[in-house]
Amino acid sequence: MGGFFELTSARDLHKKCLHEFEEFHNHPSHYNLFNLVTSVAHLREWIWPKGHKRYGEALESEATAARLHNELHKNGSYKIILNLCNSAKHYGVSSEDYRQEVTEGAQCGVARCGDRLGQDYFLVNGQDVRFHLNEVMSIYNAYFRED
Repeated sequence: MGGFFELTSARDLHKKCLHEFEEFHNHPSHYNLFNLVTSVAHLREWIWPKGHKRYGEALESEATAARLHNELHKNGSYKIILNLCNSAKHYGVSSEDYRQEVTEGAQCGVARCGDRLGQDYFLVNGQDVRFHLNEVMSIYNAYFRED
């Protein structure tokens, strides 16, 4: 059996992602972001563990999972999340294409309604990482609603 203790299915890992997503939005910190990006990046592999080279082997019942895997493979926001995940897992690994920055306090163009005035913002190429997380989580949420 695959998985990690009580996390034995892609649906279980998705629930974990939802919990971490809420935790990061309510309490943005590098600890919460680390947990979130590693879970969100790996959920794709839990949904379709066969990898991109085996899309043609998908049974009819697996076609949706293979399509999701491929869609995320091409998605710019997912690529950013995957890069952050790899940076989190492997010290010294980061792409110059994805400049990371942490800023403190509300800034025009970054702050959103409900943000705390002194909170930290995690930016990739000057854009709030929440933008990319929202896009990828919306794709996952739609998949699990249909599943």
